[in-house]
Amino acid sequence: MHLRAYFLAIIAAYLWVTPHLGSSQPKVGSPTEIPKAISPVTVPENPAQQPTKEDRLSRTFQSPFTATPPPPLSALSALVMDAGTGTVLWANDPDGKYFPASTTKILTALIVAERSSPSDIFTTPLEPLQNVQGSSLHLQPGETLSSEDLIHALMMRSANDACAVVALQISGSIEAFAELMNQRAKQAGATNSSFRNPHGLHDPLHYSTARDLAIIAREALKNERVARASKGQRYPLTSRSLNQRDTLLVSRNDLLSKDPTMIGIKTGFTNPAGRCFVGAHTRDGMTLITVILNSLDWRADQVALSQWALNSFELRTTVPAGTVVAEAEVRDGKQDSVALVTTLEDRHVVPKGWQPTTLELKEPVTLTAPISQNKEVGFLRYTLFDGSTVEIPVKTQNSVSALEWYERINLGAVATTLLTLVLGGAAFLLRRRAQRIATEIG
Repeated sequence: MHLRAYFLAIIAAYLWVTPHLGSSQPKVGSPTEIPKAISPVTVPENPAQQPTKEDRLSRTFQSPFTATPPPPLSALSALVMDAGTGTVLWANDPDGKYFPASTTKILTALIVAERSSPSDIFTTPLEPLQNVQGSSLHLQPGETLSSEDLIHALMMRSANDACAVVALQISGSIEAFAELMNQRAKQAGATNSSFRNPHGLHDPLHYSTARDLAIIAREALKNERVARASKGQRYPLTSRSLNQRDTLLVSRNDLLSKDPTMIGIKTGFTNPAGRCFVGAHTRDGMTLITVILNSLDWRADQVALSQWALNSFELRTTVPAGTVVAEAEVRDGKQDSVALVTTLEDRHVVPKGWQPTTLELKEPVTLTAPISQNKEVGFLRYTLFDGSTVEIPVKTQNSVSALEWYERINLGAVATTLLTLVLGGAAFLLRRRAQRIATEIG
């Protein structure tokens, strides 16, 4: 009887303790479970679920500004921007979120250039770099390189290990550097991106847009060091401290050697991102930035898009400096009017054949002397092809002296006034005399 009670007690204890032991472990679907990150990008991460080549190339694009439509592209997102003003000349899905792959390194290189001098030394950590695969500079633990060599390694070889080294030395961690990247992107005006690492290796929450990448590229090309590295074709590493068997960089952008208009800037590829490219071309003083995202053939897309853009747009002087736009009336001056001229040469990238239609003068049309030469007195306004408004200051073509005080006297008016007074006085006297005579007679 005692033995039976003993076993019943053990069974009861087991039934009571078991659920409590399991309660400390997270259950599937419980609040303590970390959910898988949901990517906000426009297309699925799996390339097999993305649009087919036939679907991509069957699309037709239109441009409201050019006589010739843009070419068919396999890229799901594409854009052309005027680097001078930041004006978007044409785009397809410019604000859709896409994986940028190694075009991420444009921003990384810009931050390195802004936060270091060319001769500053970066040191590879002694412990192995974590989660860094793909393109590599084959850095060894403790190896040192100069900032200038590393920027070229980022832009030309697309070295992921070099990205990790600069991120760790500048910010202390990959996460902190990613936060710095997001801050710098927003500062430039790229507000629809989320950068999670310095190299662009796949992360479902690491994304950008064609518009943002063009904005970042425009900012980067203003930096001489990044611009120089982005157009380099071959570059010798002169500062490596250890791995002397790997000292020559050859750019992955082979279009640099085939297209004399190209001046950069960065290739990119991962399986989810597809083929990506941010390019820059210059011709006749005009610099255009192109962005290709999630392409099946970035070279074909880039050549077709850049040639269409270069042949469809031009840098033109829309209003030359010194153009007489109006005559302003002058009060109290030795001249009755003065010519108003434009102060600056106004140049814009515009569609070939486009001309401004309405020129509207704003501000005063009447001026008061004295007036100095080149005095800004208003502005000329007109509308560009894309609907944006341009205002050009206008100035006086020459000076106008004020009249002397005696020159301002209107002799005709004075004579008229005096004559009126004389005649009025005479009439008054005659009336008074007539009244006296009438009084005396009466």
